[in-house]
Amino acid sequence: MIGRSALKLFLLVCLSAPVFVMAQQTPHYTMHILNNYMINPAVTGATHCWEANAGYRNQWVGFPGGGPVTMFANAHGRLNSKKRNKKTFEGIGAYFIKDATGPMSTIGGHVSYAFHIPMNRKFTTSLGISAGVQQFVVDAGTLSPFNPTDPAVSSSSSILPDANFGIWMYSEDLFMGAAARQLFPLTISGTGVRLLDHLYFTIGYRMLVKKTISIIPSAHVRMGLITPPQLDATIRVDWGNKFWVGVAYRKIEGIAGLLGFNIGPMIKLGYSYDYTLSKIGGVSSGSHEIVLGYRPRCNRGKNRKICPAYM
Repeated sequence: MIGRSALKLFLLVCLSAPVFVMAQQTPHYTMHILNNYMINPAVTGATHCWEANAGYRNQWVGFPGGGPVTMFANAHGRLNSKKRNKKTFEGIGAYFIKDATGPMSTIGGHVSYAFHIPMNRKFTTSLGISAGVQQFVVDAGTLSPFNPTDPAVSSSSSILPDANFGIWMYSEDLFMGAAARQLFPLTISGTGVRLLDHLYFTIGYRMLVKKTISIIPSAHVRMGLITPPQLDATIRVDWGNKFWVGVAYRKIEGIAGLLGFNIGPMIKLGYSYDYTLSKIGGVSSGSHEIVLGYRPRCNRGKNRKICPAYM
């Protein structure tokens, strides 16, 4: 059961987060359950060991002009978790991401830090922040304007600072969190596009059906001001932490099938395919996403640990 102090802390952060948000400007992922670190900096160091991940998402394949394509790589882990007489511990990490949609692309890098506070023997709360820079590039050479000499149609590049904040509450079976992303309300040079906050909320739970079979339902919400909240509901069935399948539903957008393997004690692999139910589905053949993870010296011998439900 969640401690009262942990619940109060979670509600306080949620209520104090920025409330004025604009349309979606950040990448989203179908396999958020494998990729919560990229969404919420408070996940930094929440796993039992260090890990590195790489991912690729190709959205709306075949869409005229090109749909969003996202690539990322990250690594994070714990610090001082084994010091005597010290219950709290810290996490550090870093990630690199490239996101492109048509003529506009974004390249960014962040470092992250999180402070973890055990609430009891099973439950931990963490607060995290990440900071970095993003480069926004508009390639006018990929455009076909009606008037090629229009001075408004020009290439541009802008480098801006960026920061994210989050809270994460977790055990081996339960997880919930909230994150505020793009905290700096800056304008991309040459575009007039202003970067405003985005809010993310995540919750999930692992239910043990048999000794080696678990069901993990989860929900993920992204919020914007001029777009309705977007809900992803996912359910996975896991066999012995070795193989899992799942299905996800994204409100308005579509449904997705998910598949994953843990290859030995150190490698994880996940794949998802999104089938679009909106009008975009008529001009695209869906979306593909793949995540590859590596955990050195983890889940072996006496050090074997049960992976958290959100991994």
